Amino acid sequence: LHRRERKYLTVLAFGLGISQGCGLCFYVAAGSYFSDFFGNPQFFVNACAFFYLPPILFTIAQLAFDARFEELLGIRPVIKCRIIFSSLVMGSLLFALSFVASASRFAGQGKAIYGIGVVLGSFTAVLLGSACTLFGAVDPRFVPCLMLGQTAAGVYTNVVARALGFAPGCDVEKASAFFTLAAGTILVITLIYVAANSCKPLERTYQHHEVLLSLARSQSLSSLNTATCSLA
Repeated sequence: LHRRERKYLTVLAFGLGISQGCGLCFYVAAGSYFSDFFGNPQFFVNACAFFYLPPILFTIAQLAFDARFEELLGIRPVIKCRIIFSSLVMGSLLFALSFVASASRFAGQGKAIYGIGVVLGSFTAVLLGSACTLFGAVDPRFVPCLMLGQTAAGVYTNVVARALGFAPGCDVEKASAFFTLAAGTILVITLIYVAANSCKPLERTYQHHEVLLSLARSQSLSSLNTATCSLA
């Protein structure tokens, strides 16, 4: 990669890290608000459990099946689909959460928030795993950029909360604005990624993956032929 291309991909990796971090940080940061809203100190602990436990299963599934889908469908459409779809799901869920959080109390409201956490946590894992796959194979140094973006999202979440006055006991309008801004941030970064797919640096990244996948297939066939000859 040329120096300019490396800078371009560094910024893109950092941006996807922010997107993934927004899905994580904005939900978790609202734990104390919801605990106060429902008058249940245990709500935050439960919300974290629903958010963090299901992604373990998604990550295991990615490790087990990603390679098969990439060989079957091609690595380019698989990575594109995972990044775009998971980002859209995350943005949509945070937007839905802005309505749930600002609504007057209704039966099943807490369960709806838990349910959003399950799906949101799962797709943050999908996005992180897919982004690491996309950039890590080209240069492992891009992965820390992703992690830096995730950390920056935590700072961004704190700044937004302070700017809006989002805190336990605040007006529901502030809670709605908090989640709406998170959803908007993710969707803007998703649009940037979609636009970046027509640019040369990302195209070369996909080509690099296709070369690696082709080499893996060749090595697999070579090992199979060697084993067959040995048996013969």
